[in-house]
Amino acid sequence: MRVVFVDNFYTTRIGGRLATAPSPHLGLMSLSAVLEEAGREARIVDPKLIFNDGGFDAPTPDFYARWADEIAAAAPDAVGFTAYGRTLPAALTAARLFKARAPETPVMLGGPHATIVGRAILEAFEAFSIVARHEAETIIAPLVDALERGRGLEDVPNLIFRAPDGSLVETPAEAGLIDIDRTPYPALHLYDRRAVSAAEMSVEAGRGCPFACTFCSTANFFKRRYRLKSNERLVDEMERMRREYGVNVFNLNHDLFGLNKKSLREFCRLVDGRGFEWKCSMRSDTLDVDLLDTLRAAGCRDIYFGVETGSARLQRAVKKGLDLEATKAAVARVIGAGLSCTVSFITGFREETEEDQDATLDMIGWFWGLDARRLRTQLHMLSPEPGSELSAGGHEIFFDGVGPEADDIGDADLILQHPAIFSVFYHYRSAVPRWRVITASAFVTFVAPLIGAPFLNHLLKEHFDGRMSRLFRRLAPREPDVPLNSHAAIVAFLHARFAALIDALCATAPYLDDLHRLSGVMSRLIAGVSPDNAGGAAAVLLPLGHDIAALSRVLDAPDAPPPPSSMTTTTTTAPTQGARATRWYVIDGAAAVDPVAYPIAETEAEKLVETICAESAAMREDFENKGFLYLI
Repeated sequence: MRVVFVDNFYTTRIGGRLATAPSPHLGLMSLSAVLEEAGREARIVDPKLIFNDGGFDAPTPDFYARWADEIAAAAPDAVGFTAYGRTLPAALTAARLFKARAPETPVMLGGPHATIVGRAILEAFEAFSIVARHEAETIIAPLVDALERGRGLEDVPNLIFRAPDGSLVETPAEAGLIDIDRTPYPALHLYDRRAVSAAEMSVEAGRGCPFACTFCSTANFFKRRYRLKSNERLVDEMERMRREYGVNVFNLNHDLFGLNKKSLREFCRLVDGRGFEWKCSMRSDTLDVDLLDTLRAAGCRDIYFGVETGSARLQRAVKKGLDLEATKAAVARVIGAGLSCTVSFITGFREETEEDQDATLDMIGWFWGLDARRLRTQLHMLSPEPGSELSAGGHEIFFDGVGPEADDIGDADLILQHPAIFSVFYHYRSAVPRWRVITASAFVTFVAPLIGAPFLNHLLKEHFDGRMSRLFRRLAPREPDVPLNSHAAIVAFLHARFAALIDALCATAPYLDDLHRLSGVMSRLIAGVSPDNAGGAAAVLLPLGHDIAALSRVLDAPDAPPPPSSMTTTTTTAPTQGARATRWYVIDGAAAVDPVAYPIAETEAEKLVETICAESAAMREDFENKGFLYLI
């Protein structure tokens, strides 16, 4: 019997365009390996590869049709979708299209979301016939065996399924927990090699969480039991991936990898000297700061921290329970040890006030001050997550067409008809106006990375007393006169407001215009953003009124003195074709981590501008608006 598993589909935004990066799904590879070990055939369809290979720039009907065709072409005897809240609408669309092509083929659904709201999904959508709840490694082989033999599913635990008479049957929950050390090695060979031989690969390091954050469902799905794979098993998986696929950089997938300090020390001992580079996630209050040098020597390069809120009051209310000053000190030690890290926050809590949000914004700004190049920040919008304590509280939720990660809402009517199933597309109301939640998240997540955190850090120190909340209030003092459910409109509004702010500040600090444009160029090259939003711009032509070395010193060290105002400066608006600038530079983005600048003669620069702008009106407009020109 052949089972075709179907990976999630999701997109991210890079410079305004939708993009998706294929990455092997740890759960599907584990289930596939179990089936293969039992003598069954498994295949995996990854819609992200279909999206990229088809040259799609949005999830169109043609994309979904091709996705369904790809599943059908694999000639499955059964199909298994995985989905979490944000990706469930896409999975449903593909499942419906496939079911129309093969109505007799059983279609299964698994994952955390299905575990919590599986009955409601089966009641609402005939495309799915079986829901597998919780971890499925111990039930997938008996389930497939029962399907092949035409037997009933009543003896297979952890299921909800549609009986022949249309009624729903729920089988008892499996009592024990899976020994993850005894699961087969992941079936990496079922993925297209392009997705496996990536710059970085995820390795499942463990499952479960013993903490009780009110907004999270992880503990519910994994029955709160915290488990780690043995260090020997982890190292063996990493060695296999390097040997078979050439991968040398690993993301150790577990929210609390460093919780067991003894195990972490042993892991460092085992990987020391192997040449691996790896990243992991930890709670800041369980980090052993005395181990940081050991971590770095063993190949750790990056640590992810979920801080969630900069408000001490909210830390208690949402049961995260972090000491914020201790968190700052821990992250500062991480950066001081030469590691990079990500700190993640959430806005939109029911209990949140504007003062709470200000505290979160200020903490994000404080983190930028540590080392804006090696510290990334995130600000997510809270979603009502099924299975969380917060979701179980019966609080009213609201839908305004804004997805949890600024997703494009494909079928708003579907989401409105089934709030319990698609609750992650909804929100709670709080004392913080919804427009402030949306604009704050958009600024930190999408706008700030293209402005450049080093420049923002300098701006905060010089003009806003180091407080990001004061900067944000200047950018968004009132509800914007644009549709809140339009990501492009919100981002354009924030960029325009920021440009106007820089124009105003240039009256007393004229170097800021040059610094703003230089920072934007560097950030775009690092992100791979070009004017057609297709990525891959090789270089940028940039006119500056200040010496680029003096400007770069400010970006590298925000406390460095700004360039003297006596220097010749450009106007605060971008130069038009033929305008004179003191100096011209080509910024080469080939070394994306650290773009390199070269001076270029004014006559040569003007010829380039004339040639490129004559060939493309769009490039001319882009140059006049931004003050720099892409050389593609």
